[in-house]
Amino acid sequence: MRSALSIDPFIFFPVLLLSVIGILGIYSTGFNAELTFYQGMYIKQILWLCIGLVLFIITLIIPLRVHEVFAYFYYIIAIGLLIGVLVFGSTGGARSMRWFDLGFFNLQPSEFAKIALVFALARFLSHYRRKFPNAISIATVIFLGMIPFGLVVKQPDLGTALVFAIITLFMLYWAGLSLFHLFLFVSPL
Repeated sequence: MRSALSIDPFIFFPVLLLSVIGILGIYSTGFNAELTFYQGMYIKQILWLCIGLVLFIITLIIPLRVHEVFAYFYYIIAIGLLIGVLVFGSTGGARSMRWFDLGFFNLQPSEFAKIALVFALARFLSHYRRKFPNAISIATVIFLGMIPFGLVVKQPDLGTALVFAIITLFMLYWAGLSLFHLFLFVSPL
């Protein structure tokens, strides 16, 4: 099990500092009487920061082996949420069909799907390390990456969809596929 000492301070503290600076920026805009939209928004941001820190600590306590065991389950849930947002997602505006409107907050399943894809690909590639790279394993990785890519393009959200393609390419590179072979995959696109 990891301990609290395994937190990388060069990542954690700058993110925390940027979050606090952002909250202070929102707080300072609340002094303008004409911008009533921002008044009180800093309290919501403080609440979300606290919730995020609690979730961070919970995630830190959970052993990595648990995430490895549930990696495919995370992926299936993420794909189900992406399909669900196509059917039941909120419509209208720039955020059409990308969010679940849960009343007190909006849930964007593509953000969860990014993490789930990394877990699923990491598990697949770590278990097939000796057989990689071969045509079947490369095709499987690309197939796993193309499912969320296609569902997010359908929303339509090309920017987020391209993140899934980049994650897939970096995971292939991490697993040992050469830059030349990656270039062969990317060049037709």
